[in-house]
Amino acid sequence: MAKIQIEIEKCNKCPFHYTERTITADSFEDAFDYYCGVNKKKIAEYVERDKELPKVPEWCPYRVKEEV
Repeated sequence: MAKIQIEIEKCNKCPFHYTERTITADSFEDAFDYYCGVNKKKIAEYVERDKELPKVPEWCPYRVKEEV
């Protein structure tokens, strides 16, 4: 098996993430919940724009510990 590493700042660039649309009473709202496809944890909820996403969480299974 090959091991790959990619540099990303937010999970929306990760090939393993997936989204589910957030259903609201207002049909014009366009928000999504972001999930990790590996461990099924919720990354963020009710995200209307990608810039609102947090950085890659510490619990990410593919996060490489940075040496100081």
